[in-house]
Amino acid sequence: AREATGLPWLEPHLLRKFFAQWLLDRGVDPHSIALLQGRALPGGVAVTIDHYIWDYEARLRKVWEENRPVVFEC
Repeated sequence: AREATGLPWLEPHLLRKFFAQWLLDRGVDPHSIALLQGRALPGGVAVTIDHYIWDYEARLRKVWEENRPVVFEC
């Protein structure tokens, strides 16, 4: 079916990863993303972040830098 549509590189796993990233980019909580992917256990969030969300640590760091409390303004 993938070859018939001209998309032989497209795999279900890739669609799943794209959807997780798309949700994260729109502000959906990673716990909710894990539940949508069928990972209800606490470890499911870690699996979702490790396998399906690209560059999660850098995104988290950016949010921190933009919103961190500032004690002294220079």
